[in-house]
Amino acid sequence: MSLPKWWGDWRQNLTPHTGDLQPTDLIECTQIVAGQPVNTAITGQQIIDAASGGGGSNPTLLGFSGILGTGTTGTTVNVCHSLLIPAGTLGTNNIMQVVFRMYRQNGNAGQLYGRLYFNTVNSLPGATLISSIYTMNGASNQYVGYTERNYSYNGITLRTMSGTTYSEYTTGPIMAVNMNRNLDNYLLFTMQAQNLADTGNIDIYKVFLYE
Repeated sequence: MSLPKWWGDWRQNLTPHTGDLQPTDLIECTQIVAGQPVNTAITGQQIIDAASGGGGSNPTLLGFSGILGTGTTGTTVNVCHSLLIPAGTLGTNNIMQVVFRMYRQNGNAGQLYGRLYFNTVNSLPGATLISSIYTMNGASNQYVGYTERNYSYNGITLRTMSGTTYSEYTTGPIMAVNMNRNLDNYLLFTMQAQNLADTGNIDIYKVFLYE
């Protein structure tokens, strides 16, 4: 009876793989079991999962920034940063985690207000508010405010807590708004100054998608 052959016995006759690794690819290998070669295969999906730390449970970074955006002028609501979420990005069972840090760039006379919107165009007119108003007091030592919200998405509706606290580590009312995942959507990170002498900005944002 002949022994199983090593993959290497006919490796020189194989055509080299081209292109990116695909989930359906098979990587051939040989293990020695009880002194005998045993031919096995590893799928491309197994390698992809191992590299990402798990089969689809790890977040995808949709975008980030660690620099100052566009500061406020006057007392109007101003878009400091925006992030495009291309059509088809969101699925029917996703979580979108949004983090941003409000920053008092100049002045300390009045309050600063942070808000988060989305719109199908990269501008504020016609945008939908998807956060509460997050406030930093003036005449104090409040120069940064780190906010975090997690949005569940079922293919139609974004849901999150609508409280004015900077994070959701408490209880509060629910906010639910519809978002059409089949369209391009822009997340708009905005600031507003209560006092003309102050300048508000956003110096950090991070957006993750769990799918």
